[in-house]
Amino acid sequence: MKFNRFLLIGLVLLTGCWGVNDHSLYERIVDGNKGLVRNKVMGMSMAEVKASEKIQPEDEDEGYLYYRIGIGENNSLATTYSFSQSGLYEIQLEVYLNDLPDASDLNTVFLDSFREKYGEPEEKNGSLIWVLETENSKEIEVTIIDESKQYGYGKLSVSFYDFDN
Repeated sequence: MKFNRFLLIGLVLLTGCWGVNDHSLYERIVDGNKGLVRNKVMGMSMAEVKASEKIQPEDEDEGYLYYRIGIGENNSLATTYSFSQSGLYEIQLEVYLNDLPDASDLNTVFLDSFREKYGEPEEKNGSLIWVLETENSKEIEVTIIDESKQYGYGKLSVSFYDFDN
């Protein structure tokens, strides 16, 4: 009985020291394995994007959807989708984290995942950039920027831009 109690207390203390589970957080942000991110592909209609999200947009206008999602205690994800007459052409993810080390760890998870999917990035003006081709588009630029140092809290920007649309 005492052993089980000490084991339980030890596990609680040990997991409490780890902070944010970066892979779990990454999965909540990316939300699916279809498409580029959040199960989205370039060219989707606004109605298709709205139907694929689990919540209603916080803001909406012609050619624009904005979502803000809580992703843990004091952490959030702002997602913007931009549309032309040809459909979805830009996805912008802004991840806000309360803790700078969590942002650094999450950035590493994003980089490792994107390197595995897209290969090595090009570095340009402090951004890491991949240019890829999909079934729907010949040139999509994927960019990751860790802006945490400039803001003093965890802030990652991840964007997908379709130059063909």
